[in-house]
Amino acid sequence: RKLKTQTSTAMAGEDGGKGGKGGKGGKGTASDKKKRAPQSRSSRAGLQFPVGRIHRHLKVRVSRHGRVGATSAVYMAAI
Repeated sequence: RKLKTQTSTAMAGEDGGKGGKGGKGGKGTASDKKKRAPQSRSSRAGLQFPVGRIHRHLKVRVSRHGRVGATSAVYMAAI
């Protein structure tokens, strides 16, 4: 007796995301890349106190090779 085997034919663009056109990623045009002006961490957090300066001074005083969490300086500037 013959067994029927089901063969699936992949349509164009449905080959598991390999090859082909379309999709995400790739190089954009120059109009896609809009540069923003640099924004300080103080203004991003809505603070008047300098977050970057506090972060720098915290890194000097810590014993773990200058490793300080990014949000610790924001917290210190806020209190």
